[in-house]
Amino acid sequence: MSDQFDLADFASIPDPLAKPARSAPPGPVPAAAPAPVAPSEVGPTRSTLHKRRLIAILVAFSWLFAVQIFIGIRDDVPAWIMVLHVGVPTLLGSVALWLAVQPGRVGLGPSMKAVAGFVVAAAVVFGVASLCTPCLERGLPLVQNSFLCGDWIMGIAIVPLAALAWAQRRSFAAGWGFRSGLLGISVGFTAAGMQALHCAHSDGMHVLLGHGWPVIGMGLLGYFLLRDRLRVA
Repeated sequence: MSDQFDLADFASIPDPLAKPARSAPPGPVPAAAPAPVAPSEVGPTRSTLHKRRLIAILVAFSWLFAVQIFIGIRDDVPAWIMVLHVGVPTLLGSVALWLAVQPGRVGLGPSMKAVAGFVVAAAVVFGVASLCTPCLERGLPLVQNSFLCGDWIMGIAIVPLAALAWAQRRSFAAGWGFRSGLLGISVGFTAAGMQALHCAHSDGMHVLLGHGWPVIGMGLLGYFLLRDRLRVA
């Protein structure tokens, strides 16, 4: 062992009273990259949407008219009754579709006030058009015939509703609930109008009830089944 002592060795001894050196502040945390959007969640372009909508409308009318050709079209109904029972509901269905797909002032669709106003006006116009024709059916036959006819209208309206659901997929940025309901109402009115070409009951009360409740039913189907499918992800 060496007896020599070097004062420089004191530098290697840590000072217990010294303050620890401050570490540099942490830098900004880099932002995480946005998750890639799946192709199925991307809404269609405007041109694609217009093409799909046109195809859906052609499919809907072709299907509904083909069904009436297959089951038979009446030729013994006066023209003015056909206008009220066929033309008025079909026109209301067209207006409902036009209103549902309107972009609105800022691209968020029609206002609730406009939709509510249309629903009330459409109900009044349809009711007046129905009741302007002879109303002779009463009692149990009226209920039974209205139920059976409405079931048939709901059945044939599924294809047009599916076509519009495909056309409008991921296209509603706002108001997708009531706009989906409007699509259902549109299909319901149109199917009810086309069914009047064949329906054996031209009675006003039958048209009001038997052709009216499917419109409500299709509106509810559109609201509950299409609203999540048609909203922009």
